[in-house]
Amino acid sequence: MTTINRRDYLKKMAVGAAAIAGSKLDVFAQRARRRRRRRPETPTPKPARRDPSILNWSITQTRPSPDAFVTAIFAGLMGFTYDPQSPGQGKVGFHGHEDHNLIVKIYRIEGGVCTLNPQQPQATNKKITLGVMPTSNQPVNYYEYNPGVPLDRFAGDAYDFRWLPDLDGPDFYPDNYDAHSDHFKRWLYVKNATFYTRMRTNSKFNLVTQDSDLTKPNALIKPFGYVARYMAAAIELPADGEYVALKVDSNPAIELRPAPGVKYQIVFSNECGICPPPSQAELEGNDERLRSDFHYARKVLKLPGSRVKIALKLDGLPASSSPQDFCRIGIVIRNTDAAPCMGAGYGGGDNP
Repeated sequence: MTTINRRDYLKKMAVGAAAIAGSKLDVFAQRARRRRRRRPETPTPKPARRDPSILNWSITQTRPSPDAFVTAIFAGLMGFTYDPQSPGQGKVGFHGHEDHNLIVKIYRIEGGVCTLNPQQPQATNKKITLGVMPTSNQPVNYYEYNPGVPLDRFAGDAYDFRWLPDLDGPDFYPDNYDAHSDHFKRWLYVKNATFYTRMRTNSKFNLVTQDSDLTKPNALIKPFGYVARYMAAAIELPADGEYVALKVDSNPAIELRPAPGVKYQIVFSNECGICPPPSQAELEGNDERLRSDFHYARKVLKLPGSRVKIALKLDGLPASSSPQDFCRIGIVIRNTDAAPCMGAGYGGGDNP
């Protein structure tokens, strides 16, 4: 497995990063349809993080298998980051806004048929861990088809992790601002996995200014292309005698052990359970809160009041949705192609 440092990649991207002088992006999703009076955003004097030239993702060019021994599927409002100090640990934070409630289901797959695993995780309070046991030296990586070359957001590799917008990246806020600590209510810590995009949208999006009117000058920042709809992490067992363990809080770990012809999926769903999909008028409107939940991802960051608030807006008409290619029993995955309920990456921070 080839691991590549992102420092060289970001040096190549520096010119493009300066052009956007950015603000941070918000997560997509369905949001509650309630209109709320906007509170004025208070400028914050918080300084940008030190050394903004580095993103922390540990990159691999080895394409993950969509049919790994264990595949974690991520659907809904969440943030992805990487902590090289812990050591080499992927982290996923789950938002708690607007009736977004985390549901975790384990599925056993045999002969192409999904069934609920006999053991299911109990309700989680704060912390979930997922990884190979006994402790493995297999790293956590993030798949990029061609590191060092910007992702073609209209024709790139379908599994490339970069379909997930990185709010610390050159398209948004390469300043790597500090983050509010209270946006993520629960955390998943992942070891021994390769993260990738499970499915991107068929709808294309533009980067625009917050609550923008595209008939006015400077509202359109640039065409952005497709974005991630579902993310995933593939876990294989590199040696005999190993197994995958999922542990929730202080509860006993659930052990997923190899058996002939058996694979597993763990679906982490953090979507709004009461939100209807946005109407066409809302998708085309200037209120970002009604278009999707992407604004929640941007609000994780402590942006100075002077920074442009970058938002996401549908480019043209919604495209037809591809069928979901993962298990879903007893849980409704509320997600549309034009308003994908997905998160964002924070590749410059240790703990967004």
